[in-house]
Amino acid sequence: MDSKTKSVYIIYTYLEEIDSYLVSIISLKDIFIKISRMRNNIIFITLLLTGILSVVTNFINSIVLKKLNILIHSVKRIRKGEFDIDIDVKGSREIGELAHNIRRLLDKINELIAESVNKKAITKEAELKALQNQIDSHFYIIP
Repeated sequence: MDSKTKSVYIIYTYLEEIDSYLVSIISLKDIFIKISRMRNNIIFITLLLTGILSVVTNFINSIVLKKLNILIHSVKRIRKGEFDIDIDVKGSREIGELAHNIRRLLDKINELIAESVNKKAITKEAELKALQNQIDSHFYIIP
């Protein structure tokens, strides 16, 4: 093609009422420009929505991981022997339920520790009374 020729799209229709043809000539350059603009708009919107979705996903992910990291830190402290910690994770979903169950587990552990300490104290007291009775029987003076 040289600079004087153009690519065009020609549409025609025969009209019987007036015994003639209706001809429409459309430049292909105009069509391709519109298609190119539409393609560019679709690409831009797709990239924009992908960026927005990435930010929202990252935000939600950070919220979930924050609660999970709190739980992990709390469980590590429990493993080291700290049973009097407060796990500050609330919610009704899986992570909230896990935190609730860990709190209940801590309550049970503390209850068992207290029970064990009480049993040891009672055992020590009984041993002391038995020793005292043995000592008293040796020093019992008969009148």
